[in-house]
Amino acid sequence: MTVDLSGTFSDDTNTAILGATVELLASGTSTPVLATDTTDENGEWDFNYATPGLYDIRLTNGADVIAIRARDKFQVSKIQSVNSTANQYAGEFTRTEDAASVEVALFEGNRATPAAGDEIYTSFKLSDSAGNQDEFGRITVIATDETSTTEDGDIEFETLVAGSLATALKIGSAGISGSVVKDEDDMVSDSATHVATQQSIKAYVDSYLSSLPDMIVAEVGTDELIILDAGVEKRKAINEISLSSFNDDLGYASGDITAVTAGTGLSGGGTAGAVTLDIDFSEFSDVTPASGDKLATLDSDNATEQLTTIDSLATLFAGTGLTATSSVLAVDASQTQITAVGTIGTGTWQGTAIDSTYIADAFIKNDADDASTGTITAAGFTVSEDGKVDFSNTAPGTSGDATGVIFSFTAGATLAVGDVVYLGTGGKVLLADADAATSMPALGICTSTGTDTNPVDVMVQGVMKLTGWSFTAGDDIFVSTTAGDVTATAPSGTGDTVQKVGVATASDAVYFNFNTTELVLA
Repeated sequence: MTVDLSGTFSDDTNTAILGATVELLASGTSTPVLATDTTDENGEWDFNYATPGLYDIRLTNGADVIAIRARDKFQVSKIQSVNSTANQYAGEFTRTEDAASVEVALFEGNRATPAAGDEIYTSFKLSDSAGNQDEFGRITVIATDETSTTEDGDIEFETLVAGSLATALKIGSAGISGSVVKDEDDMVSDSATHVATQQSIKAYVDSYLSSLPDMIVAEVGTDELIILDAGVEKRKAINEISLSSFNDDLGYASGDITAVTAGTGLSGGGTAGAVTLDIDFSEFSDVTPASGDKLATLDSDNATEQLTTIDSLATLFAGTGLTATSSVLAVDASQTQITAVGTIGTGTWQGTAIDSTYIADAFIKNDADDASTGTITAAGFTVSEDGKVDFSNTAPGTSGDATGVIFSFTAGATLAVGDVVYLGTGGKVLLADADAATSMPALGICTSTGTDTNPVDVMVQGVMKLTGWSFTAGDDIFVSTTAGDVTATAPSGTGDTVQKVGVATASDAVYFNFNTTELVLA
């Protein structure tokens, strides 16, 4: 855009001044002169400058100099701009701020207490030579909700219709309305210059679709197609369309399926309505699969049906140590040992003797010393003349554990692990006591708990660990005068029984060897 400035230079008698120099300057400057003009015989001057901005005008006539200063703000009660120059507008608003969003003009109505229904409008009028004015249009902004922070408003465009203003279009939060909007369900106006509402479009389409005739009277289902029958649009439910609906020009033979018959291996069928076919296993005979036979299988994608040969199944099942030839599985001749260990659950071994090379259980080996730990439960076993049963002399790692020869007795009272016991009358074991001759001699130490009349484990020879002991390795161990205990101090009281039962191997471990040798002190 350009800056268009013009004016008239006259003297005190309002006589036009001809030939005066008029200069265009940037606001607040005296140089440089941006443009120059000379007044004509009517005293008129005019600038059309390419760069928008604020400018001063300096008029020079001889020794007389007049300056017209630019002002960025001024206030008046009314502005009337009149321009009789052809093809030149009478008003222009320009904001030179370089921004994506610029407010160029503000039109404000002043209301002490705004209320719903208040209006702010701009009027568009034409006047005749006599000064008579007629309003031909109006743009109005209407306050529909003046509540602070929730204000709503409409903008309304009005035009002159038959001498009166009428709303052509109103736009707001509630939608649009006005004379240019048609809300006709039947679209009866058939107008090319109006817009239709969403509701009227939907109503018209729904009405049109519902009026289309079906090719078959009965209507089933909700999914439908619009088809042409001899050039006529028709609506048809998809599940009602049959081959008879199409002519031979489409490449289909006319006619409906009249019956479904079950073939070999199937049962069911029918001639009307919904029919079902099932596999009839009674029609299949028992056979032995052979190489080349095939089975129907379903692929892992659960969607692809396929034929699988017996041979390929045999190959699939042939794992390590097996071969598959013509659908027959066999043990691989090069197999020398079983590479995977399993467990035989129940049953009787029917084969020949198993060579000890293939026996992994360390408790059954008999060709070398057995260093394994565990429990052997058997009716008995025989050791060769140079054989032996070795017990470790190392104390067990957990308090209360024992390694040695252990018998099961019947408890005659409540017994704890580590209690020293003697065999009482009735064959029950009870707490041994060195100062009671009837509670001696001790025959072992409990390795399990027990209660009266119930089983209890008693070690007669071996090594035991108990964190409650505090001995010195090498101490002789005796039955204590405290019932059930052992001690490193031999009893010395009159009538006490001295019975050595072991030797301490550590502060909390003892090697026990119970024998019935005892000494009663007089």
